[in-house]
Amino acid sequence: MRNHASLALVAAGLFFLAELLYAQDSAGPGPVTLTGFYTWGGRASDLTVVLTPAGQGRWNAAYVARRGRQELHYTGIIEGQLKNGQVSGTGQANDRRTFIFRGTAKDGVITARHFETTGGREKPTGDLTLR
Repeated sequence: MRNHASLALVAAGLFFLAELLYAQDSAGPGPVTLTGFYTWGGRASDLTVVLTPAGQGRWNAAYVARRGRQELHYTGIIEGQLKNGQVSGTGQANDRRTFIFRGTAKDGVITARHFETTGGREKPTGDLTLR
């Protein structure tokens, strides 16, 4: 009987550990806020992204980019591994400007290059960092 209880405890511990490791590479059940900065035209500005889970490795994204006193609002999708791995995203503003980014997450810090795609072609516009 004691062995069965020990095995059940070990199994429960392994299940908990697996769930913990999975959660480290996902946004969890509710919204997650990432903050950081982006560069555009050689100037760094604040960037905030609120992620809402939309499936495994996929989130709906609401971006707020600040340029001086102006706030730019974009909505889009982020896909990938937020903790460690490849990450990419899209965004579109009300004024029809669109962008994409591609990069890498390492220890929960995302670094990427972003591109404007409004004209149908990728035009490099700068870098971003989020945590």
